[in-house]
Amino acid sequence: MRAQGSGAIGTPMVGDMTVEGELDRAEAEGSRPVNRLGTADEIAQAVLWPCSTGATSVAGAALPLDGGYVAR
Repeated sequence: MRAQGSGAIGTPMVGDMTVEGELDRAEAEGSRPVNRLGTADEIAQAVLWPCSTGATSVAGAALPLDGGYVAR
């Protein structure tokens, strides 16, 4: 069975999954409103944000990092 890729991020592992036929990259990209996979840098920024002074009043928030997949 091929993975849908709703949470796929453009990493070497996802590249390998594409080559091995486990993931259709075009399908994964097209399944999200931003029409692309996220990047490792975007994930890192989102992970670090709650630790920053810009998030001092944030508590218990869910932050989907899926390019709008769950919001469509």
